[in-house]
Amino acid sequence: MYAAGAGAQLTGTASVVSDYRYRGVSLSQQKPAAQANIGYDDPSGWYGGVFGSTVELAGESATTGQAVAYVGAVTPIGGGFNWEVGADYSAFSDGRDYDYGEVYTGITSTNFSARIHYSANYFGFARASFYGEMNGTHPLGGGFALFGHIGVLMPVGQGDNQYPNTVRNPIDARAGLALEIAGFNVQVAWVGTNGSGSLYPVYGTQRRNTVVASVSRSF
Repeated sequence: MYAAGAGAQLTGTASVVSDYRYRGVSLSQQKPAAQANIGYDDPSGWYGGVFGSTVELAGESATTGQAVAYVGAVTPIGGGFNWEVGADYSAFSDGRDYDYGEVYTGITSTNFSARIHYSANYFGFARASFYGEMNGTHPLGGGFALFGHIGVLMPVGQGDNQYPNTVRNPIDARAGLALEIAGFNVQVAWVGTNGSGSLYPVYGTQRRNTVVASVSRSF
């Protein structure tokens, strides 16, 4: 969704995705979504910005919007790695009971990151959760790059919204190919999960394995 950079710059990105998959779960009812991100990276190490996307959630009659404000800081720890801490808050234009915040920490480098996130009220369901993830990219030359992601959601306690035993800690993964061409970033990826549990405000049955395509332009 977002990442910290090394130089001082204000950047923006506009994107279209064939399916807005968040941690393996479709927040667009398996339909295309429009997205945008505006971020600032400061040379002192802090960064911040806003990410936005169209979404279609359970209980809503039509496409609505999501905005995620985020702020964080990175500190070099040697060997090309940085320690990162940050926080974000996700708000929805309708269905505001789904609003929630997270804090996160981890390590990052040019082509790798590992983070753990914590929310005291994940998607507004009065249930705390941890989410651990690792992300990596591998440049191939000629504008091509491989990328991958794996994550696991770890709900805390029991609560009213319980995961079935088979998806007590849902795992999601993404692997794909990216191409930079004529100022655009084009990606095609396989996205999979072993189940969404009950902590996402989404419609019933979703494909657990799918292919997602996206086109982005930075400005």
